[in-house]
Amino acid sequence: MTHAATTHTGPLARRALSALTATALLAGLLVGTPSAVRAGGTIYVGPGSNNSGGSCAHPNYGATSSDASFAIASAIDDASHPDVVYICAGTYELNDTVDIDREVTIQGAGAGSVTLTPDSFDGTLLMVQVDATISDITVDGASKNWGVGDGNGAAILAWSGTTLTVNDSVFTNNEAGEGAAIWMDDDSTLITHDNLFRGNVAEDGGAIWFDYDTVGSLSGDTFIDNHAESECGWECSPEGGAIHMYESASLLSVEDATFSGNTADEDGGAIFVDGADLVTITDSTFTDNHAAGESDTTEGGAVYFQSSGSLTVVGSRFTGNSAYEDGGAIDLDSGDEGSSGHLTLLNSTFVNNHASGDAGANGGAVEGPGYTIEVSGSTFTGNIADDDGGAIYAETATITRSSFTRNTSQTHGGAVALSEPVSSDLTLMRRNTFSRNTAAAGGAMTLGPCGTPSRSEAARVERANRFSGNRATEQRRTMNIERWEDCVG
Repeated sequence: MTHAATTHTGPLARRALSALTATALLAGLLVGTPSAVRAGGTIYVGPGSNNSGGSCAHPNYGATSSDASFAIASAIDDASHPDVVYICAGTYELNDTVDIDREVTIQGAGAGSVTLTPDSFDGTLLMVQVDATISDITVDGASKNWGVGDGNGAAILAWSGTTLTVNDSVFTNNEAGEGAAIWMDDDSTLITHDNLFRGNVAEDGGAIWFDYDTVGSLSGDTFIDNHAESECGWECSPEGGAIHMYESASLLSVEDATFSGNTADEDGGAIFVDGADLVTITDSTFTDNHAAGESDTTEGGAVYFQSSGSLTVVGSRFTGNSAYEDGGAIDLDSGDEGSSGHLTLLNSTFVNNHASGDAGANGGAVEGPGYTIEVSGSTFTGNIADDDGGAIYAETATITRSSFTRNTSQTHGGAVALSEPVSSDLTLMRRNTFSRNTAAAGGAMTLGPCGTPSRSEAARVERANRFSGNRATEQRRTMNIERWEDCVG
């Protein structure tokens, strides 16, 4: 991969965290807890026949095996803001799309008690046309044109301009062309809290798809074994095993979330972002996610970010993620137009992530040429790159108060490889610990081959940081720092 050199623009953490705080406050104000069932403002849907009693024992709209869609749709038609359509315990087989065209709350008796599933029906189950809240339900087995590529949102599809809140719900085994569980149209907002997304499959965005100019505020959600895959394999570029955010001025906040075992046949094993203004990931865990295709552009085992905007990761942990090419945990791609964005890593942990591949795999944990990168208070342990940068590969970076232990590169920079380091960044590189890292050259760190610092600059870096037990298996004199001078072009 060829990347253009960029100019470092200075610290970003304060600005990015301010935006993160604002987004978090917005989510806190809007999410809350599921609405309580209110006498007089609640319309009940339950198994059986219609009854005016207004309870689950005597539902307003009875749902039989042949008319569950009609019963739920009729309850919504009979409601007005801020009524609750309460779905009583049971399994509801839907044979048609339910249009949510009133500003109401759809509340189930509990995700373990209420299941919506298709009855020989290929299409969206819940179509959100206005602002709405959905809580305490399970949607299982919905299917919309998977393998065809033009099926959006099998479980839920939200129209442009809407705000959808989803709480305490479960989405399992849904399939679609894009966003099998939830598909958000342009200019829409998704707010989620404490949901489970498991086993959903789409060609892009296995669980959730965000279209143009969207906002996502996700808190406390769990994403397990979701997949971006296609019948034609990685050649069709399936992206975002759990989440896919597509272009333009989008915002995404992910807090206290868990991503485990998600895969993409191309980029972004868990999250794929293309063109968002600001993405923040806070207090979240990413475990065993994989960008698993065999293309030489398969990148970002957990997160793939291509944007001139900012990605901020705070207090999060990445373990055992892998990419067939670059960025075992996080890949920052400057794209065809050479866009230059910003990455801030604060107080985060990267363990046993792997960038592997035949075409040169850089950045066992993080890869980001063309980006302004700040790393502070973070830990990198046991990460592996089959090419340069066992933990981090970038053109330049500001790295402070971080530790690098037992990371490995097959070529240059057992822990860190900076291909075009900027002097001001090297001046700020201090109070880091490099221990028992290994590479063919630059056991702990490689600086160069372009913009290679002077010997005095390299010596200053060595004095300002702590090095112990690092190994360079071929160029043994570079066990701590290699000044690589082999710039081409």
